[in-house]
Amino acid sequence: MKKHKATLIGVGMILLALIIVLSAVLIPRIVQKNKMKEHLAKMMAEDVQIMIVEDPLFMKWDLLGNNGTEVVLEGEQFLDIRAKLQAMIDGGYRVDYDEKRDTGAWDMNLRVRTATGESLRLWIDEATFYMMEDTVALGFCPKDEAAYAALREAMIAVLQ
Repeated sequence: MKKHKATLIGVGMILLALIIVLSAVLIPRIVQKNKMKEHLAKMMAEDVQIMIVEDPLFMKWDLLGNNGTEVVLEGEQFLDIRAKLQAMIDGGYRVDYDEKRDTGAWDMNLRVRTATGESLRLWIDEATFYMMEDTVALGFCPKDEAAYAALREAMIAVLQ
């Protein structure tokens, strides 16, 4: 009897440890992925009125020495970027990181304004994309790297 009791306690402790690890790792990732899913759904909504590609550090110097640029998308550019964003979404993505950024986000981004006046941004860097939640970047890695590269290249082309 004592032998079985010790075994049950050991199994119970292992199960408890497993539950703690899963709740500490898995649940935050599920929440983070749901936040991105909702964010992207809003960005792709039919009521999006304005879409802007922006890069605050883009090296396109003017006479005063300023850099950075933003382009309001219209017509074919709007449809092209929207289609490439949808292809990237359809390709899937997985949680990559969450990182506190005191200085905010300085990467190239896609900004939309909905009919309700809500402004949403999706930041794009070389290998991942992210959304900001206050001062925390919620980062994701695209599963379809070709679709992501096509979106990123199209955004860079718009800025040039």
